[in-house]
Amino acid sequence: MERDTIRKRLNYDNLTGGLFWNPISETDYLSKTWNKRFAGQEAGTIMGDGYRYISVADKRYAAHRVAWLLTYGEWPKDQIDHINHIRLDNAILNLRVVDRATNSKNRTKQANNTSGINGVYFKKSISRWCAYIKIETKMKHLGYFKTKDEAVAARLAANKFYGFHENHGDATKELTF
Repeated sequence: MERDTIRKRLNYDNLTGGLFWNPISETDYLSKTWNKRFAGQEAGTIMGDGYRYISVADKRYAAHRVAWLLTYGEWPKDQIDHINHIRLDNAILNLRVVDRATNSKNRTKQANNTSGINGVYFKKSISRWCAYIKIETKMKHLGYFKTKDEAVAARLAANKFYGFHENHGDATKELTF
């Protein structure tokens, strides 16, 4: 029922990721007013977390999950990862269903990062660059290095070894709110 209601109310453009309100077919005054105001308009609201949410029949849904439903006919079984880190890019080619551990291997650069690379920082007390990686819930120390380039190389090698996504730590595409 829920799936049918969403299909009836929304139209999804899988190339752009846009979700748009469909016209309501009833002929009463309210449906005419609604159609004039909303039909064909992009659905939803961008919230403080940077994602678009859409309310249908008094229930709120994340737009990326609705996009998945409208493309594949079922709700995603796990988390949806925006491959390019752009939370508003709901094009189906930018979305993939992953478990929590895999999703954490494609994160943007942390806001408090000062080195520009996830898992690399300068440790003043020993005047060395430190590299580390977090696997599942455990921190793995990769070493101390004289140069930032050496620390970055160690972290990038660890990313590859542990199967991190190539976009992990890339902040060039993220949006600011």
